[in-house]
Amino acid sequence: MRRRLVAASEVTVKQVRLVPLFLALMLPRAGASQPPAGGASTPDRAHTLAGQAGAAKPAACRHVKDFRDCHARYPDGCTLVSGKKKPKFDAYLNFLKNQLPDVQAATGTLSAADVADKESKLPAGLDPFDHGKFAGALADLGEGNIDSVVGYLYYHIPGGKETCNCKLAGEPNIDKHLGIGFDQEMAQKIASGQASKGEIGASTQVDRTSMIVEMTPAYRAQFHPNWTDARLDAAVGKQVKVVGQLIVDNDHLNVNDDCAFPGANATTCWRMSAWELHPVVAFYVCKKGTGCGDDPQDWSKLDDLP
Repeated sequence: MRRRLVAASEVTVKQVRLVPLFLALMLPRAGASQPPAGGASTPDRAHTLAGQAGAAKPAACRHVKDFRDCHARYPDGCTLVSGKKKPKFDAYLNFLKNQLPDVQAATGTLSAADVADKESKLPAGLDPFDHGKFAGALADLGEGNIDSVVGYLYYHIPGGKETCNCKLAGEPNIDKHLGIGFDQEMAQKIASGQASKGEIGASTQVDRTSMIVEMTPAYRAQFHPNWTDARLDAAVGKQVKVVGQLIVDNDHLNVNDDCAFPGANATTCWRMSAWELHPVVAFYVCKKGTGCGDDPQDWSKLDDLP
């Protein structure tokens, strides 16, 4: 049976109305342009998603044309295999990454300390292939809820060939990876060219203190086609407000990637935590560059930048 995806605004305690991804890619989403208002609106979304973990199964890719074809046919992603080999990847993690949440469901704002606290509470034994096994415990930590983060855009880079996107390459079929930091002084250095992200395999302070957030191809195409690299370039070094689905990317829960992992390798780790916002559902840029607060008038939508 085709897997179904949860829109946050459609979840209630007594009734869950789920929308298939191939339909969600075609239907309009109410309230997409509104700034996050804060406050819990659908706190049980996390456990609703966790209840579907057992249905996620790895699949082999079969003649996938583009991201629309990918997400319609493989809501849990797929990978390329040959012969009698079985596909192996974390299908439930991909199921979460491929959600199309409603921006109006934002539950609150996470600080760097909040993210660090959640990292310290990750269940023992979580590895790159068994996300579904810990779905309930991760939902207890808020995975699947829609949260916001206020920080600074340190950098953005294109993603690679990932199973969540059926191993497709190039725009518009890949994620955009963004590093969100929390240090204004570092942001100023980045904006002036005095600091930057390290090359692959070389970690810098910019990398080590960045929370990863990701803009997915399906979400960009349906709701935010103006989330372009040029507009992201204009936002680098500025204060930003990011709204998205909170998940832990257990594929990076290791000493080489996650700087918060016990015994992390400081010369290679490139993210402050395995927790991330994925997909991003709203992105705002401080009109003053920095110093913006709760007033929606302080913020511009990324879509509206010149």
